[in-house]
Amino acid sequence: AAAVTIEDHGVLDADLLAAYERATAFVCLSRHEGFCVPLVEAMRHALPIVALRGSAVTETVAGGGLLVDTNDPLVVATAWHRVASDPAVATALSTAAVARAGAFDLKVTAEAFLGAFERAVEDL
Repeated sequence: AAAVTIEDHGVLDADLLAAYERATAFVCLSRHEGFCVPLVEAMRHALPIVALRGSAVTETVAGGGLLVDTNDPLVVATAWHRVASDPAVATALSTAAVARAGAFDLKVTAEAFLGAFERAVEDL
């Protein structure tokens, strides 16, 4: 029971930072996500990602984590256990997460937005 904490009313920034710092991995099993900012936050904290393939999660994670095809508890627990018990897997996923988070850096996204805007204006 002490291994999992569910906060359903939000957390203070300091508590969120502490949660990211003590986490083994970030697991996201949402079926109905848009962009999913918490995934990027977890990636920026170098957390290995285990996420349910589908919705925008697939595009957000891209190569930055492990995508599973089902939310079957045995499959998810096995994926998490692999991360938690194999330092090489955890390190590889952590490195991939940080690299993917770079795609969402403010400078990178600003340049992409401006480029898309310029192309849209040119087409007018």
